[in-house]
Amino acid sequence: MHVCTSPKRASDTAAPDKHISWTMHSNVEQMKTLAKILRKEREGILNWWDKKLHQRDP
Repeated sequence: MHVCTSPKRASDTAAPDKHISWTMHSNVEQMKTLAKILRKEREGILNWWDKKLHQRDP
């Protein structure tokens, strides 16, 4: 479920997706675990962030 459907959502997600992809190649197992959690919860995190940004708007 998408809370916010911003037209620039695709460009806003490029950096986190790149970071998650890079982290999955780490030799540190805890970093891989974190990346898997972030990938699984990606939409919820992005929706939360969008909501926080929009609450600041007057």
